[in-house]
Amino acid sequence: MIYFFNPVTIFQSHCTSIVVINSRPFGIFLRRNNFEVMDNASIKENIFRIRTEKGLSQDEMARKLGVVRNTYRKIEKGDIRLISGHVSELAEIFGISEEELILGYKPAEDSGLMEDARAEYDTRIAALTSAYENTISRLRSEIESRDAEIRDLRSMIEDKNEIISLLKRNSSL
Repeated sequence: MIYFFNPVTIFQSHCTSIVVINSRPFGIFLRRNNFEVMDNASIKENIFRIRTEKGLSQDEMARKLGVVRNTYRKIEKGDIRLISGHVSELAEIFGISEEELILGYKPAEDSGLMEDARAEYDTRIAALTSAYENTISRLRSEIESRDAEIRDLRSMIEDKNEIISLLKRNSSL
């Protein structure tokens, strides 16, 4: 399954999506004119390799996709970015999964990797949050202590200034 996460606006009219396949970040899709456009050079190599392994010609592929041969050739060469809607069509034509087409190999079945990774990151986040909260608490206590020291020192300075002032008055008499 291919998942698209967190669209981010770039230059107002363009939008990107991070693609995660089987719990691993894969690549980026750009959105232009309401089409998801694949931005990954390796897919062209995968398409070429799989097409030749299946013994299909560029003419056959173009016909099955409903495009002219020249357009299909440009897709394989990477001159035309593949529209994400065509990924499922190509995968279906090749008789493979979308992940296999994009990754270039058959991904391992999900064996709870996502849940394991999520649990590990949740544990790390909780530990970091606790450490940061402890540090913040310690620093606040330290700031309060320093503020008290500053108040005490200012009070001492005022007392010394009064003593100096009294001594000056007494010495002038």
